[in-house]
Amino acid sequence: MSAILTLQKILTRDGPQHAFNVMFAITSIKNRPKWISQALLVAVSRVLKKNRDMSNRLGVFCDALETIEIPLMMKRSGIISGKRAAAALEVLIADRALQYFRPELAS
Repeated sequence: MSAILTLQKILTRDGPQHAFNVMFAITSIKNRPKWISQALLVAVSRVLKKNRDMSNRLGVFCDALETIEIPLMMKRSGIISGKRAAAALEVLIADRALQYFRPELAS
């Protein structure tokens, strides 16, 4: 499934605010990939959906994303495809975001 179809699915399933949050998070970081993949959309969507406080504090979530070498991770995750790539990115993004939202869990 392409990134466009994935975004349409997110919009239909989770609503316009969630789709906006996903796209805002991905496009507002300086260290974003040149193209947005299905895996990145799914990973960011899942993390935001599972952690409502991250959706409510999107700026902090974006700060956490900024610390990840997303283009490099996208390149590495290209070795694996589909659901596995999304799952790998989701774990990485969730771990980094938790360091910002719940630093006591990071130690």
